[in-house]
Amino acid sequence: MTKLFDLSPEGFVWAGGIENTFIGQTERLGERVLDEFALTNHYQYFREDLDRVKSLGIRALRYGMPWYKAEPEKGKFDWDWIDRAIDYAAGTGIEIVFDLMHYGVPLWLDNQFLNTDYEKHVADWAAAFTRRYKDRVTYYTPFNEPLVCSEFVGLRGMWPPYLRGADGQVKIIRNIARGMTLSTQAMRAEFSGAIMVNVDAAGEVLPDTPDLADAAAIETAKTFMATDLMLGKVGNDHILRDWFLKHGMTEADLHWHLERPQDVEIVGTNYYPEVSQQKLVRHGSELIRRPISGRGAGMLSSVKQFWERYQRPVVVTESSLNGTIEERGKWLTEAVAAVRDIRAAGLPLVGFTWFPVFDLIDWVYRSGRPLEEYITRQGPKQLDPNHVANFARYMRWTTLEHLRVEDFMAPMGLWTLKMGFDGTFERVETPLVEAYRQAAASQDVGVVAG
Repeated sequence: MTKLFDLSPEGFVWAGGIENTFIGQTERLGERVLDEFALTNHYQYFREDLDRVKSLGIRALRYGMPWYKAEPEKGKFDWDWIDRAIDYAAGTGIEIVFDLMHYGVPLWLDNQFLNTDYEKHVADWAAAFTRRYKDRVTYYTPFNEPLVCSEFVGLRGMWPPYLRGADGQVKIIRNIARGMTLSTQAMRAEFSGAIMVNVDAAGEVLPDTPDLADAAAIETAKTFMATDLMLGKVGNDHILRDWFLKHGMTEADLHWHLERPQDVEIVGTNYYPEVSQQKLVRHGSELIRRPISGRGAGMLSSVKQFWERYQRPVVVTESSLNGTIEERGKWLTEAVAAVRDIRAAGLPLVGFTWFPVFDLIDWVYRSGRPLEEYITRQGPKQLDPNHVANFARYMRWTTLEHLRVEDFMAPMGLWTLKMGFDGTFERVETPLVEAYRQAAASQDVGVVAG
């Protein structure tokens, strides 16, 4: 049997993912639960969805479960639906890459990521899941995109506990990184054969002018900050050390990780061709990041960064494009070619994931508040009028709470979601399904040069 995520062409893994963001808290007026499985009807149609995934001929699926539903009270677990979903997924023969944390925490966890014992609670969740499913799940992701989470809950105040600014972000990343460390230890204690697929959001920041080079390097380093902490890489010469200490971490916090360095077998980069590369520019008195179109060259650059930093095989753990079927098809063609180019450049890319397989509900849905408030929470403090106007047009010049759930659709999948007469989403196959099926069947990825 061919080993998955191997350097050989046969070991390269074409994978998929089902969006599994779960934010259950609704602490502010107008907020709505952001549970992608509920919004897209995956709870009802998980068998059909998993059958569709199997039909692609892919060999791995990134899949997560709602911690807030699995543990409705501390230490009391409801495994009913999860048992059925994991059993069915495992029965397809596709390897599950389990997302332990995809942003959300249980409703009983006061102050969410700021809770004094957050890292212990998430480690308990990691141990409980691994103990129950280790005969069906081998690959685990301790935390999906810690950078993105730290920005939404710590920097911009959009998700609970609603902190803002660099001090807020550092407070959140401190606890996330400790949780990643203890979760990894807990999963390995339960299952010595567990394989860690560590996942960060690609986030290369380029300077608009030469004098911004140092500031851009710091912004790029934030992409890796939680993983660097978990792996015990934040020493005296780390580029973010002073920034951490300035915004609330202590020497003891940094030393805690140096005493508990973890290891991972695979590193993942979540690369999106139109947003993952950014340019640092001046906007009034502020420095802000503006997305630029990186396409295939940007994907190569991201894989190179992850390989050089961690010296571990790399998987593109998320990639797609929010656009028309034609635009997504163009990116899929470019991505398949980029996979070959990256491996030909001698970089150990061992997998590519189209994420999500099905369209998702845009995270804007959660807000349910006036447009202006949502936009201002994204920053910067001084808004670009064009950004406001474009966002308003996209949301049809109305308040978010007046839109139907289907109006929040993010068209990123191989299958499109279309609202049916019964009030649930139908899965409509697009030409992208066959295109991805052919890529997975051909295994035409070339060899890793050198």
